[in-house]
Amino acid sequence: MSKEHSSVQGKKKKLTLIDKLVHLPLTLILIGTVVYGISHVVLSGTINRAFNHPQQCTITAAVAQRSGSKSYSSSSNIYIQSPDCSDLRFIGKNEGHTDQEIVDRIRGFKGQKVTVYVGVWQTPFSATDVAGIEGLDLSH
Repeated sequence: MSKEHSSVQGKKKKLTLIDKLVHLPLTLILIGTVVYGISHVVLSGTINRAFNHPQQCTITAAVAQRSGSKSYSSSSNIYIQSPDCSDLRFIGKNEGHTDQEIVDRIRGFKGQKVTVYVGVWQTPFSATDVAGIEGLDLSH
């Protein structure tokens, strides 16, 4: 191997100030996206139950939907259809009821305009998180 060829391989390219300025925003965007995603999964339900605002919605249907196998990675959601509000997802406390029991109680409001409590932390292009429904009795 020639002396000239080995010296070229051993040199590392130093990043210039311009290179660093280009990489910094991209790195911050990547880190920010990861932090936001993790914090949304961990905190959004708690924050939406604590901080919400009332909105009038007509309930036309409710359904419980389960995804995944019955394991720690499965999830279940209660979706509520409303023509005057976007699709809603109930994230309120279940007070020991099954999803189907809550769905049955929500279906009792079918055709009625009720006050729902919409959480403040919403994700674009997904169902609106609802922390509660006025009149929904979840006592045993």
